[in-house]
Amino acid sequence: KLKLELRQMESRRANWETCASALNSLSNHESGSKASLKEALYESRSVLSQAERRADQLTADSENDGMEISDFEEDENSEDIEALREAIDLLHEVENATDRAEAMLQRYMESLNSRPERREEIQDRLRDLDKLGKMMGKGIRTATS
Repeated sequence: KLKLELRQMESRRANWETCASALNSLSNHESGSKASLKEALYESRSVLSQAERRADQLTADSENDGMEISDFEEDENSEDIEALREAIDLLHEVENATDRAEAMLQRYMESLNSRPERREEIQDRLRDLDKLGKMMGKGIRTATS
């Protein structure tokens, strides 16, 4: 039973380390995906703002000159700007999902965090049992197998 508990604790520790690595990948502010995502979102919002200003300026200029907007060769139209808004919405959803995933990983890691004093207690008891088994002529490994 003690060996099983120790193996489970070791397995949980290994899972914790893997989780920590995943969490680090998500939240690494220098080169991680979260930082890249925030940068992409910021830049996309900037592009949208510039596109909206150009569209507004084109509308104002065409009204002042009495020309139709269709008289201009447009690089972007309202559909393109709407598609950019949708892309920004998607990036924002991904950012929120990343934040939620980070929080879930953190909670899972906390649930895996075993008590180090319990681990030491188990190891001490196994050593004592092994010594006792040797005194009786059997080691703990053969006595518990």
